[in-house]
Amino acid sequence: MNIEWHQSRLGKFTASEIHKLMGERGGITTETAQTYIRERVAEQLSGWWDEVSSKEMEWGKQLEPDAREYYELAFNVKTGRADFVAADWCADAGCTPDGLIIGQDKGIEIKCPWNPANHVSHMMIKTPDDFKRTNKKYYWQVQMCMAVMGFDVWDFISYDPRFTGRHRMYVIEIPIVPEDVRRLKETIIAASVQKDDILAKIKER
Repeated sequence: MNIEWHQSRLGKFTASEIHKLMGERGGITTETAQTYIRERVAEQLSGWWDEVSSKEMEWGKQLEPDAREYYELAFNVKTGRADFVAADWCADAGCTPDGLIIGQDKGIEIKCPWNPANHVSHMMIKTPDDFKRTNKKYYWQVQMCMAVMGFDVWDFISYDPRFTGRHRMYVIEIPIVPEDVRRLKETIIAASVQKDDILAKIKER
């Protein structure tokens, strides 16, 4: 991603990391959530971001264009790329969809697992409850993307070229879950308020 993209996300609560705020117990009082909030404060104050890279991430980046083309051919659709999109219900939140289906109010989230066993796990997801139970990180990422974009459905795509035939790609349409999106928004707004409180205290000195 380019510098402009990173700068647009500085200090924001983003879909890819939002699971850190969404623990079932403790809300934003958990150590994970508190650390995440302080990291957003640090980004905003310093203008510095941590561009993490690993063999798993590089694998995913390299395969994403192939996965996108495979999906487009399989479903006879075209997708467009999206830059960072800020939420209209919280200035501190936003997402970067992997793609938006042209002509539809629908987006896509592409995962290309480094470990093929994770692709198998993804293929076992049959319902939103399965998704939430087995992979909270991706579940909340998809729900937040819908909350930001105002869409009611999102395709979760798992792609692994080491598999052949119909097992190479698995796609499940995930609907928005209103009660979870409501909690998501409330949690993010609470985190944003705390972030502003921290910034105010720092400026007092």
